Amino acid sequence: MTDENPEQTQPAQQPSPTRMYDTLIQEERMKNFMGQTSPTLQMKNIDYILRGYMYSEEERKYVKVSDGIPNEIRLDFLQMLTPHLSEDVRMTNLSANQINNMMAFIIEWVTDYLDNVADKHNLDETQLTKIGLICLSAVYYTILRSQDGMESRRIFGSLKMGENLTPIPQGKGEKDWWKIWKKR
Repeated sequence: MTDENPEQTQPAQQPSPTRMYDTLIQEERMKNFMGQTSPTLQMKNIDYILRGYMYSEEERKYVKVSDGIPNEIRLDFLQMLTPHLSEDVRMTNLSANQINNMMAFIIEWVTDYLDNVADKHNLDETQLTKIGLICLSAVYYTILRSQDGMESRRIFGSLKMGENLTPIPQGKGEKDWWKIWKKR
């Protein structure tokens, strides 16, 4: 008989190849989701849009469609948007009231700013509306994803094995999830 501890002589359990594969797939899905919904990517898209570009699915690149806005205004907007379009905001747990207050502040800033630069840069009402709508929409949709921690719960929940990023119910009735809209 030996003095060895039985636990020390047992080989460590290795994760099954299936579990390792599932983990890798889950990590890739998470990385893909995070990349596609990243506020940083949204800032890049806004920058292109304000420069007068639009993304073309056919060409798979940004193509010039207009002159864009003056560089000074574009940079001011990007600077103002940066703290609002961040991972910090995305992963926050904001209430509807907090979102409304943030949006009221941003709307006031956009309105005041555009009123002050309109004459200097000879911008008409249509251009002002376009600039404001682009920026306000971008902030609103990003901030809305953080309402009640929705985005962070979804992301952190998907890190657990068996959880996924899609809201479609999985399991026994997964093929019939769409029937909730079926007329009775």
